[in-house]
Amino acid sequence: MTFSRIALSSFVVAGLAGAASGAYIDAKFLGVAPGVQVWYSINNGALQTAYAGGFNFKRTGGSTTDPFFGNVGDTFTTFCIDLQKTVSVNSTYGWDKTALPNAPTPPGNSPYPMGAAKAALLGELWARHHSGLSTNDQYGAFQMAVWEIVFEDLTVNSLNVALGDFKIFDGIVATALAQIWLNELDGSKSFNLYAITGNAQSGLPQDQLVPTPGSLALVGLGGLAMIRRRRH
Repeated sequence: MTFSRIALSSFVVAGLAGAASGAYIDAKFLGVAPGVQVWYSINNGALQTAYAGGFNFKRTGGSTTDPFFGNVGDTFTTFCIDLQKTVSVNSTYGWDKTALPNAPTPPGNSPYPMGAAKAALLGELWARHHSGLSTNDQYGAFQMAVWEIVFEDLTVNSLNVALGDFKIFDGIVATALAQIWLNELDGSKSFNLYAITGNAQSGLPQDQLVPTPGSLALVGLGGLAMIRRRRH
């Protein structure tokens, strides 16, 4: 069984969230898989543990017609862009749609929101590597690279998962792969992404990273099947 950061540390919010009235997307959190467990810190704070990988949800409602989310009962996989808010396995939450530069939404560690430069880096990371994700290490590396981009202060630090404001303390294969992928980012590729941000009526769950509807036309039906998987 896999858990998000909150489930590893506390179940305080596990029963607080229900389907959100008027949310863009309502979904039940199923767990993180594929992925790996890591230890990290933000802004030299306390060491924390989390599962880094694909965040899996089953749609339960919401107003969106974005094909990425499918119909009620379909599952979809996102990546977390918010380590301060939380989700718990088998709890249902609601999210609103937010332009990626304006996410993550408070409360949380600085810098919030990420701004256009970090949003562009996430788009390039997605363009370069998302379509090839299949293993635990690859999904873990992708999620760690996302967190590094979002939480690092790039005005003073480089993208390095071992140094700076966001640090990973595991010398695992996924960590090394995340750094390789971060080193490749040079502004030469892009992909349109947006965020779903925690709905206040639903306990403010973690903000998530998803592709824009128009981007799905670029990856075709095969790509859509990969990024929105139906589980039985």
